[in-house]
Amino acid sequence: MKKIFGKSVALAAFFACMLSANVFAQNQTLSYQGYSLKWQDEFEGTELNRNDWNVELHQRGWVNNEMQEYVDSDENIQVKDGKLILRPVTKNAKKNLYTSGRVNTQGKHDFKYGIVECRAKFPAGKGFLPAFWMMPTNEQLYGQWPLCGEIDIAEVLGHDTSTVFGTIHYGNPHNESQGKANLGKNAFSDDFHNFACEWEPGRISWYVDGNLLHTENDWFSKASGKTALPYPAPFNQPFYIILNLAVGGDWPGSPEKNATYIDGSAFEIDYVRVYQKASYNENVAKPQKVLNLKKADSSGNFVTNGDFSVEENLGDETDWQFLTAAGGDGAASIENSEIHITTKKPGSEEYSIQLVQAKMPLVQNGKYRFSFKARAAKNRTMRIGVSAPTRGWKRYLKDTAVSLTPEMKSYSFDFTMRDETDDAARIEFNMGKMGSTADVFITDIRLEQVGTLERKASAYNESADKGLIKNSAFDGELAFFETFADNSAKASCEVIEDGDNNVLDFEITNTGDMDWKVQLIQRGVSLEKGKTYVLRLKAKSTIKRGLMFAIQHDGSKDNNWDNYASQATVSLGTEFQTFEKTFKMPEDNPQAMLSVSMGAVGGKRISKEHHIYLDDITLEEVK
Repeated sequence: MKKIFGKSVALAAFFACMLSANVFAQNQTLSYQGYSLKWQDEFEGTELNRNDWNVELHQRGWVNNEMQEYVDSDENIQVKDGKLILRPVTKNAKKNLYTSGRVNTQGKHDFKYGIVECRAKFPAGKGFLPAFWMMPTNEQLYGQWPLCGEIDIAEVLGHDTSTVFGTIHYGNPHNESQGKANLGKNAFSDDFHNFACEWEPGRISWYVDGNLLHTENDWFSKASGKTALPYPAPFNQPFYIILNLAVGGDWPGSPEKNATYIDGSAFEIDYVRVYQKASYNENVAKPQKVLNLKKADSSGNFVTNGDFSVEENLGDETDWQFLTAAGGDGAASIENSEIHITTKKPGSEEYSIQLVQAKMPLVQNGKYRFSFKARAAKNRTMRIGVSAPTRGWKRYLKDTAVSLTPEMKSYSFDFTMRDETDDAARIEFNMGKMGSTADVFITDIRLEQVGTLERKASAYNESADKGLIKNSAFDGELAFFETFADNSAKASCEVIEDGDNNVLDFEITNTGDMDWKVQLIQRGVSLEKGKTYVLRLKAKSTIKRGLMFAIQHDGSKDNNWDNYASQATVSLGTEFQTFEKTFKMPEDNPQAMLSVSMGAVGGKRISKEHHIYLDDITLEEVK
């Protein structure tokens, strides 16, 4: 239900591999042997039991650009006829203003392992995203989302109530594992079904009506530049249950104009039950992942059938795959050694019409060239990129607009793979909502390694740091630092070489609506009462904009984020400048926190792509 650092969860949901068309892929059923009922709510009263449930209150747009406001109202949250009913209510259809309900068990019923299940019926209608899911009781134990982990037990999109999704989110960079199954037209809105998650140390399995949907045992909890936490973190801590009905947002899209189905619809939950075993063996080992790196052909090309000399099935997941989503309608055919793509409806997203090939092998520090020839029946634009389907849809080659003409032209794009080796990258051609439905013709597609980045050996030595900030010049890449982007923001970062120095490059596409919604953080800064310190950093930006930096109390455990130095707001230019802030400590704190905020500083939200570069962040005592 949350949004990832750099790419919307919507892509993951639309393009995750389906396990089965209309049947479950595994012949395995849920067993309750060895389990005892730990807690249940059968919703037999006349109102929500506040001893069991909290009602969440959140403003419109709080996460994922959703359109509802979560309120505590009998209109939206009801217990009736043995069911919990979460209802959306239209407040202003023209302005897409809605209210809805969201409840959770945090601090009242928190669970570590067990079978967590509900019996529910999901509402039908474009724009609905109801969910039965779990989040950690202490979301800061391992770090902010997605480091903390998330378990989505059942999600059903209102425009496709034949399909249910089960997902976990974890890691940094964001990773996920998702399964889905299709039970036939309107299966989950026409009747009640049982949705369950069996959560054990080192293994999580999802079930629908007792049939295995998906299982996963391979995950991690690791911030960029840091050592991974012991497996099975982050899924080895107490979680709580959430039930909510979202309206609109990044994944389901907006409701239909003047929709009459909003009022009167409902997410109905017959019961929630949790079963647990008497004890669990948590001494489990992380499975050893073996990469299956595809070999290039004799010409060095990793793309199969890049010249389209072979006709193939474009509807399966082998080699080329043509996809439509989010209202897109089109077709693709191989003819005359090129692929011909026609569009009837462009859909609501750029990826609504899409040609992809997966299982591209990218090795860390490899330099790559993605090239092809393309033309269009009329002048138009398409967008290409190289993505990471198994790593939260990170972009190894950022989405890039390509202008097509009726003349066949050659295009070439170079990029460097700076992440850990990935055997499941994907090349993409997006032709959906791009202002045209003109036919597109593509051929001679190549992905080849053209070199290796010669990275200088890390010169980082902790004893050489000038002051109290560790790895202050980023010579140790991102060691000791954390990066954060809120659900409403979109950003990514990497350490790059600038002459003889390393600098941190933040690429920001959307700042969100608050300064803290894009941040660089270092925790564990030791400061002493009565001493005076000076905090310095070097920064520049590709556009004129603000930046804010501070030393503050780390509120990840007590929600106290007091600043020891009033936050310094500075104006960035296109050349490096050094900024500083001097302050006197009011108390001893061996676990203070550095925060560099790059969100909507001064309330100015920026949705234009730009870069902020940081270097030489130091904190020293003033003698």
